[in-house]
Amino acid sequence: MNTLVRITLLLGALSLLASPTSAQTFGRNAVQYQTFHFKILRTQHFDVYFYEAEADAAAQAARMAERWYTRISKVLRHQLSSRQPLILYADHPAYNQTNIAQVEGSEGVTESLKRRILLPLGASPYETDHVIGHELTHAFQYDITGVGRGNLATGLNRVPLWFIEGMAEYVSLGNVDPNTTMWMRDAVRRGELPSLRDLENPRWFPYRWGQSFWSYLGGTYGDDIVGALLRSAGRSGNVQLALEQMTHRPPDSLVADWHRALTEAARPVAVATGVTLPTDRSHAEQMRLAAVTTTGARSLVDPGKRQHYNIAPAVSPDGSRMVYFSDAGLFSIDMYLANADNGKTIRKLVSSTRDPHLESMQFINSAGAWDADGSRFVFGGVVTGVPALRIVKGSNGDLIKEIKFPTLGEIFNPTWSPDGKVIAFSAQVGGVTDLLRAMSRAASCSV
Repeated sequence: MNTLVRITLLLGALSLLASPTSAQTFGRNAVQYQTFHFKILRTQHFDVYFYEAEADAAAQAARMAERWYTRISKVLRHQLSSRQPLILYADHPAYNQTNIAQVEGSEGVTESLKRRILLPLGASPYETDHVIGHELTHAFQYDITGVGRGNLATGLNRVPLWFIEGMAEYVSLGNVDPNTTMWMRDAVRRGELPSLRDLENPRWFPYRWGQSFWSYLGGTYGDDIVGALLRSAGRSGNVQLALEQMTHRPPDSLVADWHRALTEAARPVAVATGVTLPTDRSHAEQMRLAAVTTTGARSLVDPGKRQHYNIAPAVSPDGSRMVYFSDAGLFSIDMYLANADNGKTIRKLVSSTRDPHLESMQFINSAGAWDADGSRFVFGGVVTGVPALRIVKGSNGDLIKEIKFPTLGEIFNPTWSPDGKVIAFSAQVGGVTDLLRAMSRAASCSV
């Protein structure tokens, strides 16, 4: 097998995914460009808050929520103590205007005290369905342990993120997920698998690693262990003690069995691709492969002394340059231009802190694109509350053109036509995603 060259850009994204809030907070006077006249759709278990522009998509989300309630209540053997509020926004620009809670950079939020779930409708029904299931699991976690009923002394406040977020991912995605499988397979190939204590380190992304460990527990002991462990850990705040009480096995032995299960799951693919797993290698072979890995793999964009979010890379047509988003500047997510060969930063291309009108560069679900000759770069953004395409010079980030779309909600993944005259992109309208195109020299678009 040829030497695998890995370009590592993503170092973690805890705040980029769906997550609960630790306590009731407010949005610190988020700027509001729209007035949302909310209505309430009442279902058997939910009060669904929506506004007219998203009415059709909200009705579909309400059906998803009821299906999730049935599934989660059966898995956790629990009925919520009161009706569940679900507050929907048609897209991220609208969602980021809420003053109910701090939501910037999240795919969904569940408050701990009032148990309100807030989320923007996803770019696809699948994404919306997943986030509703994930956040509703958090609502059940709060209600079961008493947090949602005002009991802040619960041990749930002391359990690690892998336990909380991993459970929400396991319940909402199931025991097989392509992303998680990919992460686990790569870790087995490298011979780097975490201990239970390691899982508390943010280096081991809690959504993926937590889901994997919960999948092992559910597959070995049945899904009844999910609710049982939640109740036990929620009382004591001690996950290791809860694991030992529920499984009658030392936690280290459980983790060792999990590692063996991951290795066996990865073996068929390793055999098919000609990879020798670390457990099957002689000491001499391990040393040789370690040397190959050191010289053949390279990590671009050095995180330095702290971990950064380095995401959404876009390599120029000639392969010499790379644009990516990063929080390396500490105060915001900015766009950087780097040498694609050695990863060295050439310059900060676009800064949202320097432009008071640029509120978001849509870095969570989207990436920008170079034109055919590498002279222009386009990305989706939010400018004074309005979705926009921004075209900048690929050399220095100077603004060439800004095309605003007041009737759209959120723009995803623009791409150029070969002649550079047309930009195709996805965008949300009323919570539904369509494919559109815009002339690069005109402020108009068509479906």
